[in-house]
Amino acid sequence: MTDPFLQAIRAAPHDDTPRLIYADWLEERGDPRGEFIRLQCALNRLPARDPAAPRLRERLQELLSRYETEWVGPLPALVRAWSFHRGFITEVTLTARQFLDHAGELFERLPLHGVRFCEARRWGARLAASPYLGRLDALDLRVNYNLWRGYPVGFLGSVTLAEMNDVIELFDLQALLASPHLTNLRSLNLDNLRLGSAAARAVAAAPNLAGLRRLDLDANQIGDEGVTVLARCPYLRRLKVLSLGYNGITARGVETLAASPHLGRLRCLSLRDNGIGSFRDTKGGAHGVGVLAGTVLPSLRRLDLRGNGVSDADEAALRCRFGERVRC
Repeated sequence: MTDPFLQAIRAAPHDDTPRLIYADWLEERGDPRGEFIRLQCALNRLPARDPAAPRLRERLQELLSRYETEWVGPLPALVRAWSFHRGFITEVTLTARQFLDHAGELFERLPLHGVRFCEARRWGARLAASPYLGRLDALDLRVNYNLWRGYPVGFLGSVTLAEMNDVIELFDLQALLASPHLTNLRSLNLDNLRLGSAAARAVAAAPNLAGLRRLDLDANQIGDEGVTVLARCPYLRRLKVLSLGYNGITARGVETLAASPHLGRLRCLSLRDNGIGSFRDTKGGAHGVGVLAGTVLPSLRRLDLRGNGVSDADEAALRCRFGERVRC
């Protein structure tokens, strides 16, 4: 890709127009990469169950199977895994050392905006000092073996179980989230680190995360203490998506979350598999998940409460507010 095209794509990372202009240029020269870019952009715009999606995915896989080695070039020597999105590699999985050694080359070659670290334990402070963190809007530190699940096509690479478990410790996380270079971060995934409420405290102690739109903290056992920390954090005012599944949260934690003065923009909330349940007092007042059927969290549109033993009465009340956008 010539520099002007890459510069235009970098300047408008969420706009398909520069990508499609480049696709036109490639197709005029008989380069199959143009078709690949165009089809991935089209697939990204389709609803998940659109009947045209399977045909697009099939063709994309054909192109990727034939040309991926040519398109990725020397990238396998620099990272552990990658994924194509809207025609380009925009997110990679790599070790902390690989990031520190090769970040400059990666950002020069790719319209990169997201990284997932493996083998980052004891590298937190050194990563935090890297100015290249300022180019990221997505940071993924989760322990999860289904890399980049949800993307239509992409190479997942060779990442071993040991490498994915060797992610990060609390002092690494605290140092990394305190980095002055993370001011552009919009998405943070800390799933399954099992750091307890300390994971929530590390987020709440980082004012540079004030731009976050999405926060994933599943399977950390943050409990009601961690929920309280998040609910009181003034830096989360822009948050739109919050995932808190498998965290040992009780009805009290849900009520604290619902009463937060800082989460008014929250649109999607997952509390699945916390075993919260629901109940009402003798005067009929809502408690636990029942409070979410009221006017709390006014921007909330989607709610996942699977695995919480929601009562029939509360499920009915929740459906009055959310319709089919609640899962119980």
